[in-house]
Amino acid sequence: MKNLNFHLLTFLGMLLAPSSLMATEPAQDSGEIDAASEENASEFAQHSITHSRDNILFDALISLEGKHEIAGSKRGSFVEYEVMSRGSIVTETWVFPKDEGLLKELTVFNMDNGKIRATHFCASGIVSEMSLVSVGNDGRYEFTAEKTQNQSSSTTAFNSGFAYIFEPGRIKRDEYWKEGETITTSHIDLIATRSLR
Repeated sequence: MKNLNFHLLTFLGMLLAPSSLMATEPAQDSGEIDAASEENASEFAQHSITHSRDNILFDALISLEGKHEIAGSKRGSFVEYEVMSRGSIVTETWVFPKDEGLLKELTVFNMDNGKIRATHFCASGIVSEMSLVSVGNDGRYEFTAEKTQNQSSSTTAFNSGFAYIFEPGRIKRDEYWKEGETITTSHIDLIATRSLR
């Protein structure tokens, strides 16, 4: 259970007030500032903020290594996180017991030039390639699908994104399913039951 704290105070200190991390306007001591330099400095600051947030989330996912109960789900359902390929990826495997056997789904997280990517392999066969698009004031990490594979038509339902909120001993996760122009949301709570670290 202690593993889920993953230096939570440090993360919250950086995430609860993201506006405080934004670049501030430079002081004008000579009355004239080169516009191009100011713009470049702002872009660099924004890139650094994005880079740190993506890395914080990836480290948080690494710290989840182990099995986690899905609150309120059928007995035998769980999510398991594993760190692989020398720490370069984190796999998230969803396991649900069905009458015909175990149903499994997989999401793979990796860092790509400072940005976190998520590739979700749905049981339907559709693959959703996602990126982190926002971090809310409550520390909510929001992913959105940028591309899909194996989607037979634009009206076929697929996982169009998900969001995490980390709390001590619990992870809240929302999932978004898109079918045509309709998006539905489901909410899941994960509870740590076993740690590998």
